[in-house]
Amino acid sequence: MFCVLSVRKRNSTPIEKIFGRFMTDDYSVKTIPVYKGAPFFNLVITTSKKEINWENVIFAVGRCASRLVLNENIVIPENSNIGTFKSDTLYKKMLNNTFLKILENNHSRLHRISVIDENAENIDFTKNVSQYATTLNICTFNKEKYISVCDEITEATGICPVLKNDCTDSEIKINTDIGAMIICQEAGNINISAGADFVVPSVYENLLPRGVRKYDFYSALYELCGVFSIGEGIFNTITVNNEKKNVHEVHFS
Repeated sequence: MFCVLSVRKRNSTPIEKIFGRFMTDDYSVKTIPVYKGAPFFNLVITTSKKEINWENVIFAVGRCASRLVLNENIVIPENSNIGTFKSDTLYKKMLNNTFLKILENNHSRLHRISVIDENAENIDFTKNVSQYATTLNICTFNKEKYISVCDEITEATGICPVLKNDCTDSEIKINTDIGAMIICQEAGNINISAGADFVVPSVYENLLPRGVRKYDFYSALYELCGVFSIGEGIFNTITVNNEKKNVHEVHFS
């Protein structure tokens, strides 16, 4: 679970302008149910003060005070019990999905492909890439973890992956560690990276609180509430040679 924290400043109504400084701060907590996932908290603080009483936040949402998703420029104090949730796990997952989508869209022929996965953290991705390859080089420092995977790929596709320390002589190089894909062509390389804009299943669209950064919210929903279907999505926009393009417009021979 996590908590979305928003602050509403008083003085928006005539009564609040007159009596706001005498009013007690209100810490209103709601539990928001999530389809096929754990719920999250929505804490709205109504105050006329400049400072937030963080002890009240901890009292209101407990351990979730260390996993906050903010909708305003709120300064978090240096307190081990207070913190924001930040993670790039969902980003990496959707970026890998996007690379696969680009390969699918350019599947007129198979390619010589190299996958860089130094710590063997993207094994499923490498398996999926293999269906688009005539040859497959896997660059990893954790070769033991990939030995049985190579057997699975050979059985499924007929190709024999090669485990290497570095990758050369490939048409397509995908670095899962830094989130980059390079298409090597005579006319010049196509460098693909930096996904942006994405769509989530419609059942979760209306859950996004107003003013909250979209990625932060759905990243928390994915990791902390177990809504794993979000991780099946792709980015709509990708950076190609420093220009943003729609994923479906990325073509290569």
